[in-house]
Amino acid sequence: MLPFTLVAGTIFAGFSADLIDGLDPGTVIGSIGTPEAVLVAFIIVMIMGGLGAFYAMLVVAPRQLADPEDAGFRWIIRFGLFLVAGLTGIGWLNLMG
Repeated sequence: MLPFTLVAGTIFAGFSADLIDGLDPGTVIGSIGTPEAVLVAFIIVMIMGGLGAFYAMLVVAPRQLADPEDAGFRWIIRFGLFLVAGLTGIGWLNLMG
């Protein structure tokens, strides 16, 4: 399972970095309230949704099968850490490219 997770994560991070390649954070913040903000918000929501689906399928589901007693608020904290790590990785790939 680990090799699949690593390959899938790398492909998703590369795809996401390609999506946000042309976005400048200053321009994004300045475009709030304009029609371009809708497209930027859509891209961000799609990336966050992809990270959520990735987390649910490849992190939560296998862990719940292995240890069904592990549930509750800790999964929300783990997801927050996963989002930070995923977005950092996507941002790092965007800086390198």
